[in-house]
Amino acid sequence: MKIFYALFLVFLLMSTASAAGCICTADYTPVCATNGKTYGNICRLRCSGAKVKHEGHC
Repeated sequence: MKIFYALFLVFLLMSTASAAGCICTADYTPVCATNGKTYGNICRLRCSGAKVKHEGHC
């Protein structure tokens, strides 16, 4: 069972890593960027290189 949790954690970390090498949590706190795209959280927005327009959905 411990191996399952370890593999799940590794999968979770790998799935949240962006191309820039950022690692973000999986929490969902939507943020709207100036490019008109809604990101799941501020970390994912920053890792994409976008700039914050406002909190919440676009």
